[in-house]
Amino acid sequence: MIHVILLLLVTVVFFAVGFAVHSRAVEQSRVANAFDYLEDIQFSQHLHFVRTGKYASRLADLDLSIPSPAYFAVGEIKISRHRGVFPGWELQLHRAGAAPLFGPYAITFNGAGFDASQSSVEASILPYDPGHVRINRVSTLAILR
Repeated sequence: MIHVILLLLVTVVFFAVGFAVHSRAVEQSRVANAFDYLEDIQFSQHLHFVRTGKYASRLADLDLSIPSPAYFAVGEIKISRHRGVFPGWELQLHRAGAAPLFGPYAITFNGAGFDASQSSVEASILPYDPGHVRINRVSTLAILR
């Protein structure tokens, strides 16, 4: 009888650990998908700015190559002025539905990329270290100019 209880206890512990590991991996994948989408918007905003001299205030005005990510609600683009001089933009995605173990969170991007100060996503599920500089299509655009 004790062996059966012990076996059941071990099984439950393994299941709980497996669920946590699986949930984290799934959520990391979803966040990476959201980052890809936001980086596509960032690149498209830079192109739009080069063409028109201003940032787009609507997603429909951008040439996006990937669809909006599942599991996230896309907010509205906010146009702002940086220190009253330079135009800027910001877009926030909110986690839609339940995110097991993580709850609701938001991911914010602006012209400089991921904005950790305006985001509430847990650092452990980010696709890369926020302090690390990424070389992406925006950097390539700067080189081509």
